[in-house]
Amino acid sequence: MYVFCKYHDLHMVELEDFKYGGTNITAFRLVNPESDLVQQAVREWIQGETMFNRAIPFGGKSIKGANSTVNPFSISTETALMYDAALLFANALNALDRSQDIETVNLDCNSEQTWQHGNSLINYMKLVEMTGLTGKVSFDTEGFRSNFKLDIVELRKEGLTQVGTWETGTGANFSRNYTEQYTEIVESLHNKTLVVSTILNDPFLMLKEDSKVLVGNDRYEGYSV
Repeated sequence: MYVFCKYHDLHMVELEDFKYGGTNITAFRLVNPESDLVQQAVREWIQGETMFNRAIPFGGKSIKGANSTVNPFSISTETALMYDAALLFANALNALDRSQDIETVNLDCNSEQTWQHGNSLINYMKLVEMTGLTGKVSFDTEGFRSNFKLDIVELRKEGLTQVGTWETGTGANFSRNYTEQYTEIVESLHNKTLVVSTILNDPFLMLKEDSKVLVGNDRYEGYSV
């Protein structure tokens, strides 16, 4: 059984029940909970929430069990994107402040009046390149994110494991070699009985001339046998 999952927070789902059932689960991942940057941000977040006696609203609050597939440093993709957005805004505002004198003014949300430095700030945000919790962050001239990378992960006995990457411009690139793939196939077929169904179709599967006196699979011949 194969499951191709488009759910972007699969790394936060407990998949223990599927690890040994022969289910093949493949997914894309934007946030890698094993990266040093993510783990550092989660530790600092936990310390801050603990200091003020607040509940920790993400996977970092749990201790990974012996058989759990959820990394204790897992945070949702939406949370990581919000973190990167705030950091990007801060970097762009800092760059704008260094280039010219800026003044903050009170604006009414219901007014048509805009901040005089608003367009400049947007342009600086498009120019900023940084590494955030979701990897490399950069934008094209239209303001769309570009040159980002997704991890391709599969569920194995040891949990979700990265088996490749997908990048804009180059597409998917799998890191598994032939030996690893062959070993996985052999292990997946271990202690399993396969039932193959087919139909008579010359020259792939035919009855032997003496099939009437034979029994079972001995009655057949052909390229597929």
